[in-house]
Amino acid sequence: MKILIAGDGETAMHLAGQLSNENQDVVIVSHDIDRLAVIDTRYNVMTHCGSVLSPRGLMEAGANGCDMFIAVTADEKANIISCQLAKSLGARRTVARIDSAEFVEHDNKKIFRDTGVDVMVFPELLASDRIAQALQRPWVYNWFELHGGALIVAGVRLDDDFMGHGVKLKDFASTFTGLHVCAIKRGAVTIIPNGNDVLYKDDIAYFSILEGDIDRLMVACGKSCLKIARVMISGGGKMARHVAAALMNKYNVTIVESDRELSRQIALDVPRVTVVNADQRDIMILKEEGIDKVDAFIALNDSSEKNIVACMLARESGVKYVMADIEDIQYFVEAEALNIDTVINKKLITSSNIFQLMLDSQLSTPRCLALEDAEVMEVVVDEGARITRSCVKDLSLPSGMTIAGLIRGDKGIIVKGDTIIKAGDHLVVFCLSGTFNKIGQLFSKRRL
Repeated sequence: MKILIAGDGETAMHLAGQLSNENQDVVIVSHDIDRLAVIDTRYNVMTHCGSVLSPRGLMEAGANGCDMFIAVTADEKANIISCQLAKSLGARRTVARIDSAEFVEHDNKKIFRDTGVDVMVFPELLASDRIAQALQRPWVYNWFELHGGALIVAGVRLDDDFMGHGVKLKDFASTFTGLHVCAIKRGAVTIIPNGNDVLYKDDIAYFSILEGDIDRLMVACGKSCLKIARVMISGGGKMARHVAAALMNKYNVTIVESDRELSRQIALDVPRVTVVNADQRDIMILKEEGIDKVDAFIALNDSSEKNIVACMLARESGVKYVMADIEDIQYFVEAEALNIDTVINKKLITSSNIFQLMLDSQLSTPRCLALEDAEVMEVVVDEGARITRSCVKDLSLPSGMTIAGLIRGDKGIIVKGDTIIKAGDHLVVFCLSGTFNKIGQLFSKRRL
């Protein structure tokens, strides 16, 4: 695919890295020659110096023949206009990052589609949805399900209560039937394991399970289902306000924000939320506001460092479940080592959403979950695809890829060595970054 990305910020750079790993034909368009020079040295992509609002510049960058045009500049208006220009020049599909929830309302979506913006991505709204989902299952690190939960991939952080420390996976599988380990996140590295690999404390293990085995997984991992009723949010920025609005009808929500005027605005915008105007680092005020009585603490300040420190203070105050917005991916390992239960990253969530759009155009793939260096994706197998020709153990799957499970009809199935995959099966594939083209060669008759 030929993909044009308008913008040179962190989201654009993350997308560039992700897509270049998949050997896609990527061009980054920006007027900042210094930022483009940095991108040139880091990623295997082309760059074009010019305005994303210039028809001539977009034409020179190749908008007239691109399969996808992705606008992720810091300027919402520039994203919308550049998508409209690219569409008029011949781009097959356009995607714009936006900052306004109003634009993604159902009636307004059609207005923008009619004017050339096919898809609008609102990072804060996507992140709010992810946070709301995480609070429903605070014992897991990541959760991905197919067909209403008939098949589930659950990422669980392993602590001292895990029953399988140091046990080879082939032995673990025989003891804990129905719990298939499809990947292991160990520090900064994601491992696609084999039967001789073992699980250790502080690993994040990704299990594929059927709906009926959720309780068994909780027991094996020594987890319990924490009931969330009271939530405290540190920070009052745009993302915090969207999160509060998404949670206020289900939970007792308190926002702590140091800016007085912003606190007043939050109280007007989200009236069912308690707003405390105070320094988020003042532990005495936090105790006065009952931090020791909240069930979940969500740090959504304007920096990763502040959020890590805020979660540490909350943990020391006895909060059982803490979550942090960590926008600097380099801090992920540190956050996990400090026992932050869930890490939210808008770039990864946005990239996952946009990457899914790319998959949609080439595979029958409704959804994708992006991790730091891997993806979990749903793939529908084409008639005559190579993967249907023999049982799984004889397929010689590429390294860095495993089939976590499948849905056949309405039934979830954990894949074993003698499983034969059929056309129409919905597969959950766990793969390291850079294996997208290999997936296409296995599951689709179309050449990617």
